[in-house]
Amino acid sequence: MGRYYQLTKSISDQAKEDALNELRARGNVKVAEITEDGKYLLVETEDGEYSEVMSAAVNIFNRVANGCEMRFSHFAAE
Repeated sequence: MGRYYQLTKSISDQAKEDALNELRARGNVKVAEITEDGKYLLVETEDGEYSEVMSAAVNIFNRVANGCEMRFSHFAAE
């Protein structure tokens, strides 16, 4: 089951692409995508463990998207 994280600000298409590519390149990431409205990051891991992946995601988005932060919003329905 995936998880949605709300982004704290709008980010450019290039920043989205760069951040998602960097996140997907890490191990244990099954799905990483931004919703069509640009407000949420959907993440699903291979093994259901999120702490390491999301720690990396927070750092990646903060750096690549100029201070974009995120907070857990809700679980993705299967």
